[in-house]
Amino acid sequence: MIRFDRIGPSVSKLARATDVPFRFGRYIERGFEIFSKAPGGMVGVAAVYVGASFVIALLNSIFPLPGLQIVLSAAIYPILSGLTIQAYYASTRGRASFERGFDFTPYFGRLMGLAFVDVAITVIVFVGVFLGGLLLGFAGDFTNVIESGTSSIGLVYGIIGILLVALLLASLVRCLFYFSTHFVMFYNMDVMESLKASYRLTVQHYWGVLGLSVLSVVIGVLGMLACYVGVLAAYPVIYAIGYAAFEYLALFDKNENESDDVIQHLLDL
Repeated sequence: MIRFDRIGPSVSKLARATDVPFRFGRYIERGFEIFSKAPGGMVGVAAVYVGASFVIALLNSIFPLPGLQIVLSAAIYPILSGLTIQAYYASTRGRASFERGFDFTPYFGRLMGLAFVDVAITVIVFVGVFLGGLLLGFAGDFTNVIESGTSSIGLVYGIIGILLVALLLASLVRCLFYFSTHFVMFYNMDVMESLKASYRLTVQHYWGVLGLSVLSVVIGVLGMLACYVGVLAAYPVIYAIGYAAFEYLALFDKNENESDDVIQHLLDL
């Protein structure tokens, strides 16, 4: 198994006080700086992910099975973590090859597990909000639609409103696990440990991390609007910015005189 503390500056400890400032602008600047050091390799990995996504979409059109699409999407999710690895190499060594973007393979199972957790959170929030909307007044409208076969403008706007609320709440929850993949790869944690670690780190800087999540969505949307080709640059920038934040908040060179018990230190924060 590849351990990053063996191939670059040691990153085997987490020791940041809760009063460390969240430098939002600095992370953005640093993210673009990292991307500029390895644009070719990062765009190449993003292209692999986008290509795999198109293949899945094609398969879904032929075999419209929602469960199959979820499994396949989770299977290609770790590819994006390759962008984080490339950001690490670009940050610490000033360069990152295309091949380095696939150093995530030792962590594939855990990264795929995090993808399923992400899907589960979204589904649970959406179902909960939708059922709540029905209980709060849309049940009658749905009954009328079923009986008459027609829908009303009010019902349409109501459904749109429910979906927007669900999307907002899902984003607020998912934000808590923003750094989970980083903890898997840089601290060799399992799925539950990484989720717990990400939660403990994120709650210290919640609004800042939420801002990064919103920024990621905005960058992604802009990439899609650019004839979808822009996504090839959007994904690398998003993951470079995320790495820059994690690098500052959670990674630093190991002090030989200090304990290596990273998990216990994290739990004591």
